[in-house]
Formats: sequence, structure tokens, C-alpha cells
Amino acid sequence: MRKGLAALLSSEETKKSNILALERWKLFNALAPKTGKVRYSMEEYEKIKQITIGLEDNHLLLISTEVSAEHSGIIESAIKLIISYYMQDYV
Repeated sequence: MRKGLAALLSSEETKKSNILALERWKLFNALAPKTGKVRYSMEEYEKIKQITIGLEDNHLLLISTEVSAEHSGIIESAIKLIISYYMQDYV
């Protein structure tokens, strides 16, 4: 979290939010045999945007931003970082 910002959710609410993100991710991937795996999802709420990106071994990267944030650039940068991290093992 950026310095100077107050958390919108308590730690218990954050846990619930993470569980909901995981459940949404499972629902999105229910049609994966026909549509392909979900690469990322983005939900926009009144106060935040939440970006979810799938990682290996059923892990998820959750990113929360301000509503005014340009999410496509954030998603692209995150995916590039993830790819470069995983590619280290092959270089």
C-alpha cells in the first residue's frame, strides 16, 4: 500500500475480498475448455479497481488501484513482470 493511504477494508474484510476474488476466478475458468483460460479480470467499484491475474500453481496476483488509474497499462506492466520473472529460469 502506498504511504499516506488508509486501508478501505479491515484485515478480516481483506480476507473475505480475497476469497471472493478466488471464487470469481474459479467461475471465470469454468468455461475454460471452450473459451480458454482467463488471463486477467478487472472489476471496477465506486472507490477502487481490482485486477486479478492468474499465476502458476493456482496462485493469483491481486492489484487494487484508484478508480482513475489507467488499468490497461497496469495490467500490461504486471504481465510483463510476471513473464520476465518466470523466464529467469530459462535464460
